[in-house]
Amino acid sequence: MKQVYEENQQLKENLSTYQQKLYEVQELTKENEELKAVLDKTETMTDYRPIQATVIARSPEQWFNQVTLNKGKQHGVEKDMAVITASGMIGKIQSSAVHLDCLIT
Repeated sequence: MKQVYEENQQLKENLSTYQQKLYEVQELTKENEELKAVLDKTETMTDYRPIQATVIARSPEQWFNQVTLNKGKQHGVEKDMAVITASGMIGKIQSSAVHLDCLIT
């Protein structure tokens, strides 16, 4: 019986923690919507069509700063577009021609 009581107490604590997290998420969601309204921002990441590309070259002098990808203007790539990996944003497009250069900032 004592074990059931302890388990019940633990579950009550977990429920309280989850409710607190829910309130925090709701508050952050509300704040996010208010900030978007102030900025008059309506786009989201889902509004953009990603263009997948592969690194095909690196400059020996700029090994960690600049890469050449296998996509360019004909694929819809434009200057100053964001370059994003699974880890997050790594830079922006410096120029786009047949191939494009991505300046990692």
